[in-house]
Amino acid sequence: MRLLFARAKCVGVAEAWRRQYPRDQQVALSNSTDAVYKALCDLSPADLTPAAVAKIIGNTSWSYYHCAECRSDCERVVSIDDTDTEMMLCPSCCRALAALACADVGA
Repeated sequence: MRLLFARAKCVGVAEAWRRQYPRDQQVALSNSTDAVYKALCDLSPADLTPAAVAKIIGNTSWSYYHCAECRSDCERVVSIDDTDTEMMLCPSCCRALAALACADVGA
């Protein structure tokens, strides 16, 4: 198990974006991939937040994690993985899982 933070996910987002879109192309109604890359590069370290990245790109997939149970965008998740599968759970769903696992189910 690992604890993952969305802010850390954003650190290499400009480089990841460039690898995904090495040539300029239209990705939104008014943005090209080069314009998005430039805007991501222009973010100062203090401004490099999940919300800022999502606003520039136009969706949350590059900047937030998504809980496998409640499907919400999350600033942090617990990642549970094995060799084939990774599951990410938000703190609320982790608490619910712990409560379920610790529940007295009777005899």
